[in-house]
Amino acid sequence: MANSPGSHSQVYLAVESTTDHTSKTQVNVLKQTLDTICDTAKRAPKCESGPAVLSSTSDIARKLYGVNGDHASDQLKVAQLEKEWKIDSWVEHLGNSVLLNLEGSDSKTFYESLNKAAETEAGGSDVFLSLPLANQEDLLASEYQKSVWALGKATFDKAEPNLKQDMSCVIRGGCCAHKDMNATKGGATAMSAFWKTNNNLSPPVKLFNKDNDATVSFSDPLGEIPEAEQRAISVTDSGAIKLCSLAGAAYNHKDDKKGHQDSHVYWFAQRHSRFQRFPDTSNVRYSSYIDAATELCTFHSAYIDYMEHMRKQKASGTLNHLELNIVKALNCPATLAELLSISLYGQIISKPYIRLVRAATVAGKGLADLVSLHALVQSHLRSIVSNPALVLSLKSPEPTATLDGINWENPKVLEALQDHGPKLPYLADLFVAYCQGALQTWARFTDEFTLSGPIASLTPDQNIKAFMPPTNDVNEGALGTWRVWTRRFPSLTLHKFNAINMNRANQTEAYMDENFTLKQHNWVRAEARRIDSLKLEAQRKSTIVSAQADLAVKNEAILLLRTERRSKREEYVAGIKLVLDPAAIQRMTGKELDDQLKVYKKTVALSGEKSFPAVSKINVAKKKELVIGLAERYVYEMAVQETSADNV
Repeated sequence: MANSPGSHSQVYLAVESTTDHTSKTQVNVLKQTLDTICDTAKRAPKCESGPAVLSSTSDIARKLYGVNGDHASDQLKVAQLEKEWKIDSWVEHLGNSVLLNLEGSDSKTFYESLNKAAETEAGGSDVFLSLPLANQEDLLASEYQKSVWALGKATFDKAEPNLKQDMSCVIRGGCCAHKDMNATKGGATAMSAFWKTNNNLSPPVKLFNKDNDATVSFSDPLGEIPEAEQRAISVTDSGAIKLCSLAGAAYNHKDDKKGHQDSHVYWFAQRHSRFQRFPDTSNVRYSSYIDAATELCTFHSAYIDYMEHMRKQKASGTLNHLELNIVKALNCPATLAELLSISLYGQIISKPYIRLVRAATVAGKGLADLVSLHALVQSHLRSIVSNPALVLSLKSPEPTATLDGINWENPKVLEALQDHGPKLPYLADLFVAYCQGALQTWARFTDEFTLSGPIASLTPDQNIKAFMPPTNDVNEGALGTWRVWTRRFPSLTLHKFNAINMNRANQTEAYMDENFTLKQHNWVRAEARRIDSLKLEAQRKSTIVSAQADLAVKNEAILLLRTERRSKREEYVAGIKLVLDPAAIQRMTGKELDDQLKVYKKTVALSGEKSFPAVSKINVAKKKELVIGLAERYVYEMAVQETSADNV
């Protein structure tokens, strides 16, 4: 975003690959991309209408006021690193400014001190003079940078508070679409917790995969639950979100050769006069799970009929495992209650919120202009939590119930509520739990809008400079465009893709038509040939492969070191002698007790012991009690084994 009081211009920079996903690498790639652009601008013949002074990468960093992205931890770190980059650029700029403003005598003194520092670093004047000229220049350059940094840091620290705040002002803005998506996920997590808290209620049916289903079905329902079955239950999901995921995979798989695809569309077109595909949960599109939940609860009986239709047309007369899971979930009352909760939240909060965000974007508003909207979202949710009857007791889809006061996107959700709600006595509590989970997530992901947050501290001028779109759509869209283009044009290079899109998005051709002469056109053609000769695509791929190879070597070294440490620990434990006398144990120190515990952890006779308490978290007296108890148990089990052997 190139922001000024009169306009906010969005320009295309690039889609770039990185050798890893660390925040540091992402920021370095950004710097390298800007370095390339600035270097090209400096080498190119100047246009008459061009700027008098060309920008460097550090000049651009000093003009940075905002960073937009999703809410992943690496993006939070990216924002912090870019803020540090801006501060460092200002420190360097201030240091250079101080040096440029030095008068003759001060300048002479500075350069004398610089030479002296370089000589000291080399080990003395004679050693410095004996060095090759290139090495002398490197030492002088290093000392110069140190001096620039010291002078700049001192100037930065002494600056007026408002100026210092401006030089370090970089706000992080989170994409509104991601906020909505995370809030939906927070509500779903709260519903899962609801069933654990209310264990007197029948929870949503578990939707086992084929292997885990076999494990559970062969177990004895009256006997002790074996470990394999416990694991199968713990790793298996249930509920509306899982159902929506399975339904998306069955009805509208991202691979159009898998699943029902057109069969699903044609059946609903013929039976219900609606020609549309199932929401794209297979690709995890924005709001796709809310749309899927709405689809399944508003056409609940229709989907049960459709699955029966699919069963009858199969020669075997049976559905596959995925389809059986869908039928099982569709007939589960608890899963239906979750579908209704998600759908109601979508109609009341999620869909209106996205409408308001899109309207703000069209009106030219930025993220900082949406403080009141996010306060309204949380206020509206609090009112629903305190009085769920505002939604659940509606007789008609009242616009006043929605966040934006506009008609419901799908009034059939209320019809589904009226049809199924009376059969679900716990629906109100479940819906409240969902809204509470969503509310907590909204509060966590809107920290930039709080009264003490970064947006509230912006001055009017900074607010203009920090303008950013409410969503991260353009970045997501640029990456998506690259993925689509690579499928259509397999030989397309990333550099050419960026050149094409930069030309389209940044009005490059219009600028060329207005300002270029034959001189600039000739230079551009020569530069294009030079860039083409560099084989940038091959270099890019080679860099990625080399980074992967380096990572493999690093991981192998770590694994080897870990194996060596494990072997040493095992050798050490093998050399420890068990002490079984309680009196001797009472005289032991903390380290000796720890050694005894290490042996017991490795003892096959005590393999039934699931876990030991962390020894660092208990005092010596407790350790003695634990070791004495383990010793007594060990003696007992050894005696039992000897008796068994004698009997044999």
